[in-house]
Amino acid sequence: MVGHSVQLGGSGFAPSQAYTLTVDGVYLGSRTTDAEGGLSVTFGPGPLPAGAAQHVDHVAVSDGLGNLAGTVFTLTRPAGARIAAVQGNGISLSGRFQVWGFSLGGSTRRVYLHYISPSKRVRNPSGLGFVVPSKQRKAVALGNTRGECGYLISSRRRLFPFSPSPGTWTLQLDTRQSYSRHPGGPVARIRVSIK
Repeated sequence: MVGHSVQLGGSGFAPSQAYTLTVDGVYLGSRTTDAEGGLSVTFGPGPLPAGAAQHVDHVAVSDGLGNLAGTVFTLTRPAGARIAAVQGNGISLSGRFQVWGFSLGGSTRRVYLHYISPSKRVRNPSGLGFVVPSKQRKAVALGNTRGECGYLISSRRRLFPFSPSPGTWTLQLDTRQSYSRHPGGPVARIRVSIK
């Protein structure tokens, strides 16, 4: 995750030999292997490119004697979401929901979308109106996360499957089917103003 350190370990290199470390071809420094030819190094990856939610970085280690090793890791921002490729207006608004950082362990998680009205009430997306009991607050399932960091881009869909009232709506994305203000896991909120 951006702002966190990466720990890299390796073995099978020449003992007590200088090695170089690069990430995506950028030189990050030189250190020395231990007496058994092992290495352990902690480094901070660079920032993500502007607008990118995640990026796969390629790490390479070389001891200058023909021993070369490499691996990859995925760098992501903290859990977040955005709506991409928005088209239309009012009730016809559509786009693709994009989430990242929803499963830092790489396990698949289902992502749900909850609608909170300008008056802070949860809207049932089925169009049946507002529902008070939390067990009945069903959400829209956007799909399952993938990859090392829990990434998802939904298919194009209407932002509101009902006619939203004017004001600022909060679209909450999390991994719980029933709405909770504090879902106890990754959560992202998008504000949408309806005129």
